[in-house]
Amino acid sequence: MKKNEMMKLAQWFADSNLNRLVWKDENCSLELEKGGSGSSYEAPPRQEMLQRVEREVRQEVQSFDKEEGYVLRSPVVGTFYSSPSPDEKPFVTVGQKVSKGQVVCIVEAMKLLNEISSPVDGVVKKIFIQNEEMVEYDEKLIEIEVE
Repeated sequence: MKKNEMMKLAQWFADSNLNRLVWKDENCSLELEKGGSGSSYEAPPRQEMLQRVEREVRQEVQSFDKEEGYVLRSPVVGTFYSSPSPDEKPFVTVGQKVSKGQVVCIVEAMKLLNEISSPVDGVVKKIFIQNEEMVEYDEKLIEIEVE
């Protein structure tokens, strides 16, 4: 877990009514505790966290401004891949039409390949990341002009 992710988690914890939080994954363990009344919370496993992020993205898609387009962001820290393998064509290119649910890239995190799908129908307006570059959580990946 990166420092900025820890800071976001700590801020979320500080704003919550919880008094204890335990976060564990393959490389990191974090325990936060504060005084006062509240309840205890143990963070869900990684897969549940990814599902929560996907739900948040779906909610965000419903509220974005169609004039500005939609910016697809990385749900995890990892390596960005624009194609399924080095010798294959990219999933998408600038100017290409995409459909809701279409895979537009992969972000590899801890040897787990996360296929990132377009949550909207539209046209790829901009690709912010080069193939095989590292990406941070919530970093811009692809801008899609919604049709």
